[in-house]
Amino acid sequence: MTEPMRNPVHDRARLQPPAPARIGDRVEDVGTPALLVDLDAFDQNVARMQALADAAGVALRPHAKAHKSVAIAQRQVAAGAVGICCQKLSEAYPFAAAGIASIHISNEFVGADKLAMAVELARHVDLSVCVDDVRQVAALAAAAAAGGVRITALAEADVGQGRCGVDSLEALSRLADAIGASPSLRFGGLQAYHGGVQHLAAWTQRRDAARRAAGQADAYAAHLRARGIACPVITGGGSGTAEFDCESGVYTEIQPGSYVFLDGHYGASEWPGRFRPRHGLFLSTTVMSTARAGVAVCDAGLKSLAVDSGLPRLWSGPGSEWLRYVAANDEHGVLQVLDEDGQAPAGQQALAGARPLRPHREPARAIRVLPRRACGGAVGHRRARPEPLMPRGNADKEKREEPQRAAAGSQSQRRPTMQRNTVRKTLAAVVGATACLSAWAWEPAKPVEIVVPFSAGGASDQMARSIQGIIARHKLMSQPVIVLNKAGASGAEGLMDTKASQGNPHKLLVGSSALYTVPMVSHLPFSWRDLTPVAMIAQDEFVLWTNAAAPYQTVAQFIDASRASAGKIKVGGTSSKREDQIIASLVQKKTGTRFIYVPYKGGGEAATQLSGQHIDANVNNPSESIGQWRAGEHRALCVFAPQRMAYNGKVTQTQSWHDVPTCKEQGLDVQYQMLRVFMMPGGVTPEQQKYYVELMQKIVATPEWKEYLEKNALKNEFLAGKALTDFLARDEAAHRDIIKEAGFVAAR
Repeated sequence: MTEPMRNPVHDRARLQPPAPARIGDRVEDVGTPALLVDLDAFDQNVARMQALADAAGVALRPHAKAHKSVAIAQRQVAAGAVGICCQKLSEAYPFAAAGIASIHISNEFVGADKLAMAVELARHVDLSVCVDDVRQVAALAAAAAAGGVRITALAEADVGQGRCGVDSLEALSRLADAIGASPSLRFGGLQAYHGGVQHLAAWTQRRDAARRAAGQADAYAAHLRARGIACPVITGGGSGTAEFDCESGVYTEIQPGSYVFLDGHYGASEWPGRFRPRHGLFLSTTVMSTARAGVAVCDAGLKSLAVDSGLPRLWSGPGSEWLRYVAANDEHGVLQVLDEDGQAPAGQQALAGARPLRPHREPARAIRVLPRRACGGAVGHRRARPEPLMPRGNADKEKREEPQRAAAGSQSQRRPTMQRNTVRKTLAAVVGATACLSAWAWEPAKPVEIVVPFSAGGASDQMARSIQGIIARHKLMSQPVIVLNKAGASGAEGLMDTKASQGNPHKLLVGSSALYTVPMVSHLPFSWRDLTPVAMIAQDEFVLWTNAAAPYQTVAQFIDASRASAGKIKVGGTSSKREDQIIASLVQKKTGTRFIYVPYKGGGEAATQLSGQHIDANVNNPSESIGQWRAGEHRALCVFAPQRMAYNGKVTQTQSWHDVPTCKEQGLDVQYQMLRVFMMPGGVTPEQQKYYVELMQKIVATPEWKEYLEKNALKNEFLAGKALTDFLARDEAAHRDIIKEAGFVAAR
């Protein structure tokens, strides 16, 4: 027997595995597992997205997180893209080194190490970054100045994602001002991305959600323009909403990423519109074991596939039509053999299935699977953890028991009793888990929508988004919260949408006096009694605001100017024949003056128009004009309340809310306060109503809510149960008298 020849140490040091493929190899000979790109589909997807953007006059800046490939980015830029997006600074380095000239970091970052990377990148590429806090701006400006570079900063605005980004016009103004005041930075515009809408399966749902997000982005940009701040870029959008983002007329740039591949998650959505991508990314895998009857094992497991969006499905290759990918381990993918009807066999006698794979057969090669998610950080580079199909508390137990069940299953042919016992134990565990679930108190099983019957930027919208943030920050709910603006027909759209959602416990309405006023002035077939009251969490004030550049310093001077103008004074407000116009009408009746009332979709728009001197006054809530008041653009003449607002902390350099006199003190005896209440659709269960009452109690106990009350001068008042329904009945009767006095009752 001869001894094997031993290689010298220096030869062993050069050992490395062969490349999985070489140019010219057949696809079926490529070593597996391997990612394969269908170039025909890829090129078509790239060309179609570029054509979509070009036709709309919108710049295309693809997101590279879907591929993290220099070669793919270069092909996108060659097709017409203006540059790329990266989610992390470290991910941008290979692209910068390869000559990609324009890179946008579509995420916030903090820390000296990140700032150093930003400065280094800015020396080599046209770099833009996102900020949502003035402290980030200060740190970035200092680092850029020290490094001798100038960096473009975009203010990120929350358009519904409820994650990063400022959620108020005031905060946006502070950001833009801070960027503009920094010589080492340039204000680039707005980042306005809503990832939550990208995977909505229904095309119409994606369209409507994308339009709402674009509307919010437009409101933010309009606010900045009214303050004389141009927005060179409004960037956002994604693969799922690209066609709607392009047609919105709001975005100047879009950031789709996954369109180049169309993974299985996106592929499950409807694509009937102008942009119809094709599947272009597949994973080639080899069946390497058929030792168990009815089961095949391939070499594509968690180290090759991301399964956080679901398991992949077989796409092509021998047996792909009668195999199902059912489980993923580190290096293994478990495939189940299906019966003739495409169903998994039930019971011990059918475990082998109608088309078994036998050990003596050669393993099938080149089976392709369609990944559910294409992501450069998840496919092939990172272990992804599957989401167990069971209560989260049992996930660890399931993970521990999996090897034992697998071992038992491998003995199925020789020891069927063990297999049957294992099945019984598994079923018992499932039944036990179900019993535990049924005993728990009710909680939401899917995302909860908060319907705001007004446009973005108004007081109701700001409150909803603040509560959205409080819920997320304190983990008060296991499901995410989505804020939806349904402002059509002076709020009637939001009211009727909630009424039509009978029995839906995953929807809340931000209610106000519109619960009564809209039906009274329009014969809308709606009553607050159609809904389920949850809780009143505050009452809101109204203030008479004028432009700070106007000559009147007091209410008397404003009234005198109104009389002298012979009806030419313009007063703006939210919607027609609603709280704002009611107040304006009552002022006219009390003083004998005449105004031109100008309705807007929300208080944010009314504030912007007053800043631009397109109107002479408005009667906004405090929160709707606080940014302009603090900036010295608006003047608060009086509050329509029986007492001054309670908050003494300085809001402007010289005034607190308490410093604003009541209108009665100024000789104008008009009072009006508005409830802030949450309602559910009718037909929900008492347990579901109780859940949200308790949720609101937790929200109002947080320091963030107390800060919100003080900042926006809301009256702290909480009502639920019978106390709330009694209040609603009294408030409705009082509004009926007010509507009659204002002359707005709808004619019969």
